[in-house]
Amino acid sequence: MNDKNIGLGNEKSLNQLIAHHGVIFKPKDGLMWVSANPFQCGKMVCYDINKIFKECSNLAEAKEICEPERTIPEDPFLKTQAYQNFLAFKGLKHIFNLSLSSWCY
Repeated sequence: MNDKNIGLGNEKSLNQLIAHHGVIFKPKDGLMWVSANPFQCGKMVCYDINKIFKECSNLAEAKEICEPERTIPEDPFLKTQAYQNFLAFKGLKHIFNLSLSSWCY
């Protein structure tokens, strides 16, 4: 914010590291990508919407419907020390909040 680091998970950041999924649409091509865990930083799995509606409307058995060759790899951020520090902070924040709630009646 204003060219300053406001910290990972900050409520004013674009990626607050709280969402379950991110979605990307490419409407003209009928494509959609949905992020996998963790948060919206995992790989983005591609689905061909046109193909799904055409071929999968009457599925009688389980079938893979994603387009693996169009998968976008996970965010390299997940392999960084900054991400590990964020996870540690998140765990400590939970413990801290529990401790505070026991002091306040």
